[in-house]
Amino acid sequence: MTKLHGPPLAFPDALRPFGQNSFLLVEGSGTLDRVDIEGDEFKIASIRSGFREPTSVARVDSTAWVSEGQLSFFFNRAHKRGSPALPFRIYAVPLSKGQTR
Repeated sequence: MTKLHGPPLAFPDALRPFGQNSFLLVEGSGTLDRVDIEGDEFKIASIRSGFREPTSVARVDSTAWVSEGQLSFFFNRAHKRGSPALPFRIYAVPLSKGQTR
């Protein structure tokens, strides 16, 4: 195991392979990122932001499918009295050639 060093992440969740030494990552703060690993360091490149607490990502060809989970409504007491934004959504995010190298 190697401890990786890089910028701070905000509620990292699903991490999926995305080519050699790269991954797709959703952060619960609302972003879909590309993570590139070099040695014991990683770099983050944001692909898209604005999701409501995304929980997963899956790649199908040149599309990343991002699902929103809004988990704070289940685990954060401050949201217990509210309701999540319905319907829950799954977004198709096209990946450009530069993102899929």
